[in-house]
Amino acid sequence: MNISNRVTPRYITLLLSFMTVFLLFTQTPTDMTIDSFDDSIFEASCSCKTCVMGFMDDDWFVYRYNPNISPLLNRKNSVLRRDTYKWWRGLQPSSLRVNYTEVVDQMFSLFPDKDHYADAGPDRCRTCAVVGNSANLLGSHYGSLIDFHDVVIRINKGPTKGYEKDVGSKTTHRIMYPESAVDLDDSTHLVLFPFKIRDMQWLISTFTTGHITRTYTRVKSSIKAEENKVMILHPAFIKYVYEKWLLRHGRYPSTGFITIIFALHICDQGLQKNKNEGNYEAVVEKLFSLFPDNTQYSDASPKRCRTCAVIGNSGNLKGSRYGHLIDLHDFVIRINMGPTKGYETDVGSKTTHRFIYPESATDVGNSTYLVLTPFKVLDMEWLISAFTTKNITSTYKKVRPSVKANRRKVMILHPAFIKYVHEIWLLKHGKYPSTGFLSIIFALHVCDRVSTFGFGADQYGNWYHYFEKTSHKLRTGAHSGSFEFNTMMQLYLENKIQVMILHPAFIKYVHEIWLLKRGKYPSTGSLGIIFALHVCDRVSTFGFGADQYGNWYHYFEKTSHKLRTGAHSGSFEFDTMMQLYLENKIQVMILHPGFIKYVHEIWLLKRGKYPSTGFLGIIFALHVCDRISTFRFGADQYGNWYHYFEKTSHKVCTGAHSGSFEFDTMMQLYLENLGVQRAIARVDIPQSLICLVNLKAV
Repeated sequence: MNISNRVTPRYITLLLSFMTVFLLFTQTPTDMTIDSFDDSIFEASCSCKTCVMGFMDDDWFVYRYNPNISPLLNRKNSVLRRDTYKWWRGLQPSSLRVNYTEVVDQMFSLFPDKDHYADAGPDRCRTCAVVGNSANLLGSHYGSLIDFHDVVIRINKGPTKGYEKDVGSKTTHRIMYPESAVDLDDSTHLVLFPFKIRDMQWLISTFTTGHITRTYTRVKSSIKAEENKVMILHPAFIKYVYEKWLLRHGRYPSTGFITIIFALHICDQGLQKNKNEGNYEAVVEKLFSLFPDNTQYSDASPKRCRTCAVIGNSGNLKGSRYGHLIDLHDFVIRINMGPTKGYETDVGSKTTHRFIYPESATDVGNSTYLVLTPFKVLDMEWLISAFTTKNITSTYKKVRPSVKANRRKVMILHPAFIKYVHEIWLLKHGKYPSTGFLSIIFALHVCDRVSTFGFGADQYGNWYHYFEKTSHKLRTGAHSGSFEFNTMMQLYLENKIQVMILHPAFIKYVHEIWLLKRGKYPSTGSLGIIFALHVCDRVSTFGFGADQYGNWYHYFEKTSHKLRTGAHSGSFEFDTMMQLYLENKIQVMILHPGFIKYVHEIWLLKRGKYPSTGFLGIIFALHVCDRISTFRFGADQYGNWYHYFEKTSHKVCTGAHSGSFEFDTMMQLYLENLGVQRAIARVDIPQSLICLVNLKAV
């Protein structure tokens, strides 16, 4: 009989089943080599300057680091290979027979069953501090630096209370096992390091029955912790750390070492980490042996009114003519390389503080405070070097080896302050705050009244610097420019700062509400008037509207043709302005046509085509002044009519005006020696035609 006929489907099924089981339980772990890595793993990277998975050229690291292993246990990945299970059970042997699968099911009916920290990618930059329990922390003053990190992982029973200055106060994760357990607050993740199945049973017991009070020694029967923040290290991860990182030295990894490797798998790196950076404590000590070590700006009181101007570098400063207004402030804070020379009209000349970092450093005057924004420890080292050895010439790029500044006027922003701005004000948008936004929040903390100038895009939506000639839009890089600008505008709306740039919504509001969508968009002049209504208590306008002949042109331009108002509705804007005047909201420094008509008809009895500017001035003065003197009216001693500032040999014709009748009327006023009130009493002119009126509060 042919053998193929003797092999039934039943035997085939049994054979395949046997082979599957054999392969599952007899395969040995293979060492991962550099060649077995997929380059795409590293390309994902992170948004930090340097990333954990960015060391492709480091054979030592790549041999040990397995980006595919899961540090934390869940139902889906809980099945253990036979060699892993055998190794793990041998760590702390027990005579108790327990079903591992049942324990896992029970655990994840209580605690979160999910794939934790699977969010790695080019947009993430998670910083972590792993805090050991060594006595070398005493007197270190690392507290604020530790708390600066996104994730702060503590080990076993290491306390913070009473040691905040050296170890910080923040705890996001605490790794423990039953014999080292402590109570946690509701914001801290409990991460169990299970040396045995009994440790997992103890974890279940602490949140339920509390019946387990002993493992190989006495343990706490319960702990205070948030049930939804419980995590369990994967036994396979413990074995991986032991074999790949410790090369099987010792019996198993310490809690401290496994915490460090755990952090490597869930975190990215510091803000701008540099492998050549010095010890933070030593750097700080040296910093304040060179520069002032005292508390700044703690003089806030009801009697203080410190005004501050924060000057950004936006192209919207061009042509603003803010210079004088900026220089009126007590503090003028400038950012990075923003110059004043040559731009005084728009940005002012006064500088009391300049915020820099090494890559944006510039010389400052002897009276100016240099404020360092340290994005990394190397930035602090650079500052020391710039005033001493001048040996640091590169960070992540070439930098100036020195700067000219007054050593007694050097300040350093606190790393915790930078983190506070990023988390509380920017809600972690962007990688870290821009120097400009940090300056604004700094000003809020040291000033009583804050005005900002030169932030945001220009009127065309372009982001560029006022001192640069560029035709391309600048990217905001690691900063979230739009979110920072929106936050700044929210501060303005809540009346915390003054923002010297018109909000697009304000322009839209003027166009729709005030101009009823007439024209394409409001003129700058119309925007200026409505802006003044919102920020001033008394408003006067000068130089609006057409001249007496109906021509629209600029006083500073020589033109023989009428100017078109272009995209603006000039006539409607002027009518709106006059309506504001009639409603006693603003003063309009332009003679009302009704007033001109009144002078022509009542005072000049319609002599001439219309009154001269001079005569209108006299009658205007009669309405607004108490005592009037006139100079240089009429013809000279020879009967010639001409201007004193013109060289002419011919008589000037009074043209459309009745020069002689105007002069006679003026002389009549003189001869009658009338007071203003009697002169005005001669006629009945409507008050609405008198142009100077008192302004009511807007």
